[in-house]
Amino acid sequence: SLSYRYCKNKPYPKSRFCRGVPDPKIRIFDLGRKKAKVDEFPLCGHMVSDEYEQLSSE
Repeated sequence: SLSYRYCKNKPYPKSRFCRGVPDPKIRIFDLGRKKAKVDEFPLCGHMVSDEYEQLSSE
């Protein structure tokens, strides 16, 4: 089986133009209220990863 935990090359999005390829390395999750202001959040969390893996945020 293939493992996508570590990035070997640049990550790529999967599109309809690129058929017959494995699942995308880039995952995009859109959740919650996108129009919320910064002051409305009661706390802030930080994610730290010491490994070279597929984590991204926008």
